[in-house]
Amino acid sequence: MKRKKKLLAMLGVLAVLCVMTLIAGQITVTPSDEDATTAETEEESVAVAAIDAQDVTHLSVESGTQTLALTSTNGEWMNAQDLDFPIDADKVATLLSNLEDVTASRRIDEPEALSEYGLEEPQKTVSVTLSDGSTQTFAFGNQNTLTSETYLLLNGDESSVYLVSTALGDAFSCDP
Repeated sequence: MKRKKKLLAMLGVLAVLCVMTLIAGQITVTPSDEDATTAETEEESVAVAAIDAQDVTHLSVESGTQTLALTSTNGEWMNAQDLDFPIDADKVATLLSNLEDVTASRRIDEPEALSEYGLEEPQKTVSVTLSDGSTQTFAFGNQNTLTSETYLLLNGDESSVYLVSTALGDAFSCDP
């Protein structure tokens, strides 16, 4: 009889522990916690540039010895080096869409020498001239081995280096 009472008591305690575990799990994961996590992730990203594709009048991509230079005249894109070369406006629009909202995961203020980031001689440089005459230049350097992101220098401003998605630089790997 004593064994039965002990077994029933242990089963009762186990049932109570299971119920408490379920309740604790429901309390821990609340929508407000998820919103806070999302907000923290958004706060961690750093706005680098926002360029409206419709404002771009000139696009230049330099990669090694290759240069792609495109000019827009009355909404029609032309290869600046060969005006007879056909340019697919949809592909240019897709290319420029990568610059609409450029964000970085990190901004390095007071960076070391640019050569430390592969930015002394960038692997790729993308320049866009806007309708107001201003120019934005994106210089892509080495890839960070820990984060698999690429170092970016904006407008030659050596006071800040950004870590951006490698996909951004890869998007501009194009031939005429």
